[in-house]
Amino acid sequence: MADKYLAQKETEQAEYWYRKAAEQNNTYAQNALGKLLLLDDQSPDSLMQAKIWFEKAATQQYAPAQTNLGNVYLHLADLNDKKK
Repeated sequence: MADKYLAQKETEQAEYWYRKAAEQNNTYAQNALGKLLLLDDQSPDSLMQAKIWFEKAATQQYAPAQTNLGNVYLHLADLNDKKK
């Protein structure tokens, strides 16, 4: 259902349904929620929120989330380097 809302650009509804499924340990939804949180905002706060969901899915061996988690770590490291 969330994918349908996302395809229709109804991101609030998509986030609601992804979150419902993610809270039930659905790895696809956890990964999708992380990606959705970064869709328009790659601020440190958004990165940290997405990281939480990617970690939950990655811990369950969901390969796309493992890749996304690695990308978040790289992005956070880059932000830290820019602060120096």
